[in-house]
Amino acid sequence: EGQIETGMTIQFRALGTIEKPSLVNVNTQEELKINKSMAAGEVITVNTRKGQKRIESILNGVVNNVFNSIKPGSIFLQLRVGDNLFRYDAESGIDNLEVTIYYRNQYIGV
Repeated sequence: EGQIETGMTIQFRALGTIEKPSLVNVNTQEELKINKSMAAGEVITVNTRKGQKRIESILNGVVNNVFNSIKPGSIFLQLRVGDNLFRYDAESGIDNLEVTIYYRNQYIGV
């Protein structure tokens, strides 16, 4: 468990067609939503680390910057100190959606 809030990498993986995937922090109700359809096999990777924010899509080996597909008002979610509870969703095709979160604990240095 880290000592300070930290960003993360979120991967949305489409097993079939998906409309507008999202991730919500259940405790704060902050939401990150992608205003984009996803095709089967597509992976959208969101980096929420400060100074490294980006959103990329990979489909058939082709990487595209899809930063502009973030829904206005969305939050680049951060992991708070302690437990974090997230819920993923999609406007349609949620059964085709897999979400993975990667992070590193952050500590206060001397």
